[in-house]
Amino acid sequence: EPAGPYVIPGSYRVSMAKRVDGAVTPIGEPRTFEVYQLDADATPRTPAVLAFQQQTATLARAVLGANALATETMNRLNLLEQALQATPAADAARLAADARTLESRLRDIQTSLTGDRTAARRSESSPPSLLDRLNDVTGGLWSSTLGDATTTQKRQYEIVGSEFGGVLGQLRTLVTVDIKRLEDSAEAAGAPWTSGRFPTWEAIGADVGGNDTPRR
Repeated sequence: EPAGPYVIPGSYRVSMAKRVDGAVTPIGEPRTFEVYQLDADATPRTPAVLAFQQQTATLARAVLGANALATETMNRLNLLEQALQATPAADAARLAADARTLESRLRDIQTSLTGDRTAARRSESSPPSLLDRLNDVTGGLWSSTLGDATTTQKRQYEIVGSEFGGVLGQLRTLVTVDIKRLEDSAEAAGAPWTSGRFPTWEAIGADVGGNDTPRR
């Protein structure tokens, strides 16, 4: 289920509505309510604490999105390689080799994001991935405490924040530049259509039986 950090004590306002066939209709009147801590503020819940947790939520959204994009892109590359194997053009073999090279680069990106799956299957130790570090922060910070993050959690956040930018840049270049170039080359070579590519077609006029009068 979706989860997030707890709010800070204060006054809040809630409303309800129903949506049927795209039409949103309010239900009842908005209500206000108070949020307070049952331990009489023994555990500090300050705007600064919430702000840090919201920062982790923003980072988690980006890392999880990058991981999902990497998975989708790997599927695109696998399908493209299969299509190139069925392409009779002379340069299809070279393009297939290019696809395998991009797969290797993408696999390295996935390892940075989610860890070394080969080592995990063999029960071998491997460095923590960005998602491993991020889960260490969100897993405990959002569900088990109302107070400030620990020094270790803050350090984990700093590591993910400092490394993720480079990984995201590599993924962006691979998806928007390198794979786009490969897909354009595959389209020019006449490869069967694969997901992510926009097919090209140019109408060629034909004179059948010497009659070019359009039919009605």
